[in-house]
Amino acid sequence: MEEACQELLTYGVWDGEKRLKYLVKKYLLRRKAAPEDLIFWPTGLLAAGLWQYRQEKKEKDVCAVIDLVLSAYCERWFQKGSRILWLDDLLAGETMLALYEVYRKNGPGQGIRSDKEAEQYRQAVDKMADYALHYPTDETGSFPYRAGQDNGYVFVDTIGLACPFLYRYGTMFDRPETMEAAVKQIVNFLAYGMDADTGLPYHGYSVADDCKYGIIGWGRAVGWLLRGMGCCMTTQYGADRLREPYVKLAETVAPYQRKDGYFAWQLQAAEGPADTSATGIICAALRQGIGNLEKHIENLRQYGVPIVVTLNSFVTDTQAETDFVKRFCEERGCEFALSEVWEKGGAGGTELASKVLKTLEEKESRFEVLYEDTLSLQEKIETIASRIYGADGVTYTAAAVKQLQNLEKLGFGNLPVCMAKTQYSLSDDPALLGRPAGFRVNVREAYVSAGAGFVVVLTGAVMTMPGLPKRPAACQIDVDENGKITGLF
Repeated sequence: MEEACQELLTYGVWDGEKRLKYLVKKYLLRRKAAPEDLIFWPTGLLAAGLWQYRQEKKEKDVCAVIDLVLSAYCERWFQKGSRILWLDDLLAGETMLALYEVYRKNGPGQGIRSDKEAEQYRQAVDKMADYALHYPTDETGSFPYRAGQDNGYVFVDTIGLACPFLYRYGTMFDRPETMEAAVKQIVNFLAYGMDADTGLPYHGYSVADDCKYGIIGWGRAVGWLLRGMGCCMTTQYGADRLREPYVKLAETVAPYQRKDGYFAWQLQAAEGPADTSATGIICAALRQGIGNLEKHIENLRQYGVPIVVTLNSFVTDTQAETDFVKRFCEERGCEFALSEVWEKGGAGGTELASKVLKTLEEKESRFEVLYEDTLSLQEKIETIASRIYGADGVTYTAAAVKQLQNLEKLGFGNLPVCMAKTQYSLSDDPALLGRPAGFRVNVREAYVSAGAGFVVVLTGAVMTMPGLPKRPAACQIDVDENGKITGLF
């Protein structure tokens, strides 16, 4: 962490010699010269990584150091006039949005410094959003990588560099136009910049030329595309349009990860040199779903019980993926076991059984309930929605409100609540994957299961009976003359 913090504050900062060379090249030699960019994308990516590390660690001292370093990084840019040079610079806006929330929660009324800095960050992100909304586009609404260039090339880099900021800004400040701009860049690239045979992206394309450019499956291009798509699926608006192509791309990319955990600089070149930058961006994008596991761990801790996490392993998993999940769990004080039942049957579950027995014998349980029976049914529902799902609140249909009131009048108010909800998301919307934020749980119906002893609450569009596929799995299962079964998996 210390090295990353030091790098963030020094990378790209010009000394006197670099500044002199720039002035000579630009004003004496009259040549094109890129100016100093204090929030150039490598530092923006590093800042985003430090913020993610802060969120995962949650240790007071770590948070304080990272907040101080990130604030200094942004302050340096403020002091230089907050100049936005390229779309790349919007990557740093992700960190500024995060810091804005930190200072806003400390105020208003919690100190002049917090109020002032919150306003400074708000002005900065507003400026970035305005820059993007007035940025030139091609005929489809896509951003050329460098405005003013004659070629009008659209590069995939923009999707990972600018779209996450634009989407999050829109969700925070109710600006649907920036969310649409972000999603449009991705949808357009999926339409014009992909290779039909491999399902992997080119580096870029031009609608005017009807041409695609660069290498198919360049590792960093894959990473930028996955990063942008993943960050634009935190609400239903983006998830509805991007979930299916995101899952398809992730499934296409995953098999290219080598046993050592790295991706090649070009994914299909399995024997080619590893690309650490591509690997970092791809893995960071693919790991976004780990926030879902983290939330489940946090939820179990609320009950005061020791935790064992098991990974349902498949033969297609890489060692690097398994090691990542194991390390993630152990860093949070959880026992970890690999379940290989899919491959080995009962023998594949012995590690999990041993870890469970060890936990029961060695770790103490201080179990406590999430809520008291004396709370009203609505208070119980809202406790579950906020503390377990992470929802901002609960919305009830008129029918559900009346049903809950009637249940309490009939004497069922002291019963616990059983929430019927999709298994695919912490929200009631199956499209919101990972650890979504900014959502509300929608309650449409409630009834009592008196024999079982709980009140059932139906959310979203959930069905209380299993939904069966149009074509049963049995249709593809067969046994040959030698007794070999096919079609089970």
